[in-house]
Parts: sequence; structure tokens; C-alpha cells
Amino acid sequence: TLWEPRNAPYFVDGALYVEGATFAPAPGTVFVFAEGSGMVVSDGGTLSSVGTAQSPVIFTGAAEVPGAWGGLVFTGASPNSRLEYTGVAYGGGGTIYEGSVTVAYQDALYMANSAVWGSGGYGVCADSAAILTQGPGNVFRDNALGDVNTACD
Repeated sequence: TLWEPRNAPYFVDGALYVEGATFAPAPGTVFVFAEGSGMVVSDGGTLSSVGTAQSPVIFTGAAEVPGAWGGLVFTGASPNSRLEYTGVAYGGGGTIYEGSVTVAYQDALYMANSAVWGSGGYGVCADSAAILTQGPGNVFRDNALGDVNTACD
């Protein structure tokens, strides 16, 4: 499924599940998540968030405060998920998962030229059995518990 940018962001109030399919937002697409909302990539689903330097894909909270929404969670996802030229802001507000981006269990995520900021927890929290591959150009700032934790069990 390819989602195109619009004149206004996509507003998500609740959980957005990507299961058994590939979710590919086009460069410049913006998602705004309400408090308590988040995106869960599971059951073989893939998030292919590939923006450009001029038009990144953005996932952010409705409020610009740390932990304003749950974040992106990869659990039971395909090994092909990627964040490239993607911004993830003000996530990490969940009670189970500790990051704006969480890579659980034995999941995999490739991340390059992306930014994660304003997390109520870690910027990226990966289970010790997960495969987190960081390419060049990632930027982390203002994440309450730290930028990257690869031992979030």
C-alpha cells in the first residue's frame, strides 16, 4: 500500500497495524498520532518508509512533548523493514515498549539518514535478539533515556 502526501497530515487516533503487507508512505508524507496511538508492524508486515533529503517521511505526535504517542513497533515483522530519510518525533509514550522506534524479539530494521528526537524513552530500543542495522546519517537528540539501546528485553 502506497500512501501519498496530502495538503494535511494523516491523523491517527488509535493503533495503525501493518500485517502481512508492505506499507510504503511516499516521500513527504506526514503522520500525526494522538496520545496513546502508535503503529505496529507485525504478522509478516513490512514498513518501507523511504523519503528523500528534501522530502522526508515524518511520524510525530499531536503534541510536541516527549512520549506524546507510542511510537513505531516492529514485532513479528518481515526482515525487510526500513527507515530512510524518515523522522520519528515525540514517541516512546508506551508502557510496554521503551522507544520511539522499538524492534522486538528477532525482528530486523535497517535505518539510515533518519532522525529520532523527543522520545519519552529511548530513541531506538531493540531487543538483544533483534537485528538493528544502522546505515549512515542517523541523528538522535533529546531522547529521555538515551539514543539507542540494543538490550531492551
